[in-house]
Amino acid sequence: MQYSLKYGQGLINIDFGDHHVDVITSGAKNQKPLAMIEINFQPLHDLLFKSHKKRSELVIGIAINDKTRPVPYSRLIPPLINELINSGIHQKNIYFYIANGTHVPDYDYGYLNLKNDILNSFTFIQHNCQDDLVHLGTTSFGTPIQINRSYYQCDIKISVGNIEPHHFAGYSGGVKTVSIGLAGKETINHNHALLMDANSVACKYQKNKVRMDIEEIGDMIGVDLALNCIQTKDLEILHVFFDQPGKVMQLAIPIIDSLFSVSTDKKYDIVVASAGGYPKDINFYQSQKATSNAGKIL
Repeated sequence: MQYSLKYGQGLINIDFGDHHVDVITSGAKNQKPLAMIEINFQPLHDLLFKSHKKRSELVIGIAINDKTRPVPYSRLIPPLINELINSGIHQKNIYFYIANGTHVPDYDYGYLNLKNDILNSFTFIQHNCQDDLVHLGTTSFGTPIQINRSYYQCDIKISVGNIEPHHFAGYSGGVKTVSIGLAGKETINHNHALLMDANSVACKYQKNKVRMDIEEIGDMIGVDLALNCIQTKDLEILHVFFDQPGKVMQLAIPIIDSLFSVSTDKKYDIVVASAGGYPKDINFYQSQKATSNAGKIL
């Protein structure tokens, strides 16, 4: 009995001999990916219509993940840029913020898979969790809110990323790219300490203290819009959402649960789990997310 699991950029083969093996995987593999990406930009136009500033004066902040997150930016960012510019936003007023969280900044933007004309025409700002932060108060969970000052000062704040189950925040996506990715170290450490709560687990939202804290932080920052997608295990796009972050999460969560939640009627003596290959196993911290999920059936 031989099986292959994603490992880094390739596969690792495992021979189980004559032992019986149960293969547990999500239903997302049977979904048909989108051939064309169609984004409803009406929420952006509604926001621009309400603005008291001239569109040529508006400053747009777009938060994007670092290379530890497998987001198809080459298919999400170009249409967003085009819509902003066609709506009257000046190119020089559109800024991209790399949401590093506490990760070390990396100036190699190859992971974005964007054309050079985009990389050379826009400003990309690396977030530093210990520098140039604005203090916005404290959440009801006691988390001090420290956020990238420059992003906070933007007129319109957008978050771009993917939505998938998260081992202690319930789900990624929505405001999380900003609330954690562009936060100060103290904010991140205090928020992540909430993972000790019994409800801070994958695919739990309303009662998840980590996630509710993240939502409060996002509300205080004033994140206006989220452009998020759901992908297959092979990183092909299944769904795209663009709206207020809370609405995006409401639309995405039932789909995520149907695609990625798996039931099993027993526990096992041995579980062999893959994090999903690069970049999900890019380092020990990222790869341990697989063990927290696999441990539930061990």
